[in-house]
Amino acid sequence: MASHKLKNGEGLHSERKRAEEALRESQERLQDFLDDANDLVQSVAPDDRLLYVNRKWRETLGYTEGEIAGLSLFDIIHPDSLAHCKDVFQRVIAGERVNYIEAKFVAKDGRVITVEGSANCRFEDGKALLHVAFFVISLSAKRRRKKNCGR
Repeated sequence: MASHKLKNGEGLHSERKRAEEALRESQERLQDFLDDANDLVQSVAPDDRLLYVNRKWRETLGYTEGEIAGLSLFDIIHPDSLAHCKDVFQRVIAGERVNYIEAKFVAKDGRVITVEGSANCRFEDGKALLHVAFFVISLSAKRRRKKNCGR
């Protein structure tokens, strides 16, 4: 009987180890996917703290991973976009999926970057847990910059 209990305990332990390993591998694949994306991806807490940004976001805006923890979403929003973005943020954490946002971000070095994207929010038990937004650098803004540089 004792050896049967031992085998069951070992089996459960092995099964748990396999499940933990599969979860870790899944998380690593997701992290690789997000970090290899050409889009700027950010995850924001309901209190507007940045929880996660991908590599492209950090490279584009010039922040290190260590600096992200001290930033609020609104720290990187240009004053021209601030009221609009605060309104969109409130709508998203109230449950609305916003399929198109245009905003201006301010990079660490002061550059203004016009972005376009979408945002949604994850809820649990009716409570907003996190706001996720995906942005691309606006092609129309890139074209305007290119046109102005060519003059």
